[in-house]
Amino acid sequence: MKKISTCKGILLTIVVVVGVLVVGLIIGLSYQKNKISFTDRQMQISGIYGKDYNLADIESVTLKDEKPITTLRTNGFSIGGIKKGHFNVKNDGNCLLFVSGNGKCIRIKIKSEVIYINLDDDTATMDLYDKLVKIMQ
Repeated sequence: MKKISTCKGILLTIVVVVGVLVVGLIIGLSYQKNKISFTDRQMQISGIYGKDYNLADIESVTLKDEKPITTLRTNGFSIGGIKKGHFNVKNDGNCLLFVSGNGKCIRIKIKSEVIYINLDDDTATMDLYDKLVKIMQ
């Protein structure tokens, strides 16, 4: 009888430890800052939910004074002011968000989706916006 309950205890301990490690990994990746870089033909967003986009597919770039209003998280991470992943956004539907701060936010309309990005402060967000506008010209 003791052997069975010892095995159950060990199995339960293993499950709990693995669960804590997985949750910790997911939270750690979610807090990691996404990096945005450019090549001649692509905008590359690295980090969780990151992806490469052809610059030719960008239809518009708009600067918004505030973060988008989300109505539902469909596949993403949201804690405090950080929102990463897929969210339903008021007036835009399903969008990909890389929002990590308050203040200005960039709305990028790509053929297949809408992306919202803001960085830690308005200066960094404005620098990224200026770069995107130059690319669009």
